[in-house]
Amino acid sequence: MRESYERTYQKYLRFRYLVPLFFLGNGGGLQRLVHQTDFTSLFVEEHETAEIQGFQRIQGEIRNHKVFALRGPDQIEVSPHNPASVYNTDLVSFYLGFTIRGPVAYNIRYVKKSAQFVDKHKKNIIERVEKVDLIINDLRPMIPTEQYSTIMAASTNNAKMEKLYSILSAGYEIKDTFYQSLLKNEQGLIQDLTKFGKKSSN
Repeated sequence: MRESYERTYQKYLRFRYLVPLFFLGNGGGLQRLVHQTDFTSLFVEEHETAEIQGFQRIQGEIRNHKVFALRGPDQIEVSPHNPASVYNTDLVSFYLGFTIRGPVAYNIRYVKKSAQFVDKHKKNIIERVEKVDLIINDLRPMIPTEQYSTIMAASTNNAKMEKLYSILSAGYEIKDTFYQSLLKNEQGLIQDLTKFGKKSSN
């Protein structure tokens, strides 16, 4: 797609803003492609913190000032909508749009330290969290109804946390919400794990 653009259209559109034709959404089949009409203004105006309901956030990575979409074992290079947001080598997430030139990463966000903390201390968190129901309640708006029922039906706190962690794999945002709930409900545990992490790195 990019080669076709460079071969045929680049000389005519070199200095023009390329409008996204559609974005990758949460639906199935053709419904997964969301037409740009209703949302383009958000991205044109550089609202990089925008949250768009119905859009699918793609997990990716930045290496050598290039953005890659990660889909299983596949890595696909995409163009950043805002090149200034590509400033560090790290895991990221973004909305995937498509222009006449090819795939474009919009609304790039770097993995938050909270998500890394949740992954790093998974075993201790599962074993030591006590206020499990309060934490699950904080995450309730982000958990599908069927999965919520499955979690709450588990017989022990450890079992509930195991099932909750399977939901956390959905992305960075829910991990951040989980971390904020831990800070609120399990502050002592977070302090202990933070101290443990510092000792381990020394």
